[in-house]
Amino acid sequence: MSPPPIRSLFRQEAIDAQREKLLGEVSKARPVPVWVFTVLAATLAGALLTFAFVGHYTRPAVNAWTATWNSILAQRG
Repeated sequence: MSPPPIRSLFRQEAIDAQREKLLGEVSKARPVPVWVFTVLAATLAGALLTFAFVGHYTRPAVNAWTATWNSILAQRG
């Protein structure tokens, strides 16, 4: 008695499931609208401009070595 002919190694359901898996699932996520990025960019630009014109900058710290060296150089001439 001979074995039955092999038509397919896998069941048709398994082949269909694999095909759907390769195609992926439907995504319900929507892209972020352009106006959201525009508002964020404008806010960031406004904050940077505000800091540039209104912000206070500190003087660099003068350590003891620099102050001593500068006073020695000033005394020499």
